[in-house]
Amino acid sequence: MRRLATAVLGLLVGCAHTQPPVPGGAEEGDASYYGPGFYGRRTASGEVLRPGTLTAAHRTLPFGTCVRVTMVASGRDVEVRINDRGPFVAGRIIDVSETAAQALGMLGHGVARVRIAPCPRADVPADEVETLALVHPLAHGCADDPMRIALDTSTLTLSLALVGPGPALVELQTHPPPRKQSEMLPGAILDLLARHGLGLADVTGYAVGLGPGSFTGLRIGLATVKALAYAHRRPVGGASSLAALALEGPDDVPLVAATVARKGELYVGRYRRQGGALASEGPEEAWAPAELGSYLSAHPEAQALGPAAVGVAEALIAAGADPAQLLPGPTVPSAWAVARLARIPEAFTPEALFALEPHYLRASEAERNPRFPPLAGPAPTARIRGDQE
Repeated sequence: MRRLATAVLGLLVGCAHTQPPVPGGAEEGDASYYGPGFYGRRTASGEVLRPGTLTAAHRTLPFGTCVRVTMVASGRDVEVRINDRGPFVAGRIIDVSETAAQALGMLGHGVARVRIAPCPRADVPADEVETLALVHPLAHGCADDPMRIALDTSTLTLSLALVGPGPALVELQTHPPPRKQSEMLPGAILDLLARHGLGLADVTGYAVGLGPGSFTGLRIGLATVKALAYAHRRPVGGASSLAALALEGPDDVPLVAATVARKGELYVGRYRRQGGALASEGPEEAWAPAELGSYLSAHPEAQALGPAAVGVAEALIAAGADPAQLLPGPTVPSAWAVARLARIPEAFTPEALFALEPHYLRASEAERNPRFPPLAGPAPTARIRGDQE
C-alpha cells in the first residue's frame, strides 16, 4: 500500500501539510509574480484571484498541488498552491501571487531565481492507501448549500471530489491502483463525506466523467452514481473525461487531450481553453499514435496532454512530434474539472438519469466478436459518441 498525502488549505494561506508531489522532485528557474491588476480575474482552475492568497501558476502541475518556493539567493521560502496556468515566458517556471512574492522578498526584483519542490510530507503510516487530497475550509452552516460529489473512473486511477457552493472545491482525492475501482469506490465516497460530517442524504447532485476510457471503469463509475442518485432522487450531470484533461492545460493554445484506448490506439480530443471556458475544436476520435504524432508535427503550436502524452511519447516523437509539445501532466482526468464542466440539472428526473451514457468511441471487444451476435434491442453502436449527432 502507499502513503497518504493530505493538504489543508486556509482561506488566506497556501497549504500547510502534505500534498501532490512535484513530478521529478525539485525544479529550478525564474519566478515572476502577479500584480494587483490581476485581482478579481478568474484563474485557470476557476478560482478568482484575491489579495492575501498564497497561490501560483505553473504550466503543468495539477491544480491543488502544493509546492515550496525557495529563493536561491536568500534561502527564504513560502508554500503555495497551484491554481492557474503559466508563466509562458522562456526560463520562467512559476508565477506566484503578490502575497507569496512579498514573503519571498522579491517585490523589488520582479523576477527572481527560485527552486520549487514538493511541500514537506507529514509523518503518516506506510500502510495507508495513497490519496492526494485537497481540503478547503468550507463552512456547512446552511442546509440548502449545494454539496456535490464528482468522480472520474475513465482510467485505472479514481479521481473523487467533494464540491461545495460557488462551486468551490472542498476536497480532491486521487486513488491509484492496485485496488480495483469496484472495490474502493462506494467506501471512498462514504469516507470522503464522513470526513466533513456529511452523509449521502446531504449530497445534492453528482457529476461524473463519461469517458472515453476504460469500458469497465466507466460502467462502474456511472452505475455507482446512477444507483446513489436514484435512491436519493438527486440530479446527475456528465462531462467528457478528455475535456477534463484539457481544462487543466495551458491557456489559449491548441490542446490535444489523449488517453490510451488499447495497444496501437488512442482516444483523442482537440480543445482550446480560455480561462475557465473550454471550446471543442473537433470531435473526439480514436487515432493511432502515428496519427497523433503527425498531427502535432503539422501543428507545432499544439500541445498534447494526458496519459498518452507520457505513455506513448516515444511513438509520438518518432512520428514527428516535438518533445516540447508533450506536457508531463495532468495524467488523470480530475474530478474537480469534471465538476466544473458537467451541467447538473436543477431537479431529478429518471428520464435524464437513465439517458446518461458513457462516451464510447468504439464498440467493445465483446461487441466486435462475431461468435457472439448481439441480442435483440438497441444496437450497441447507439451508445457510441457521434453516431446520433
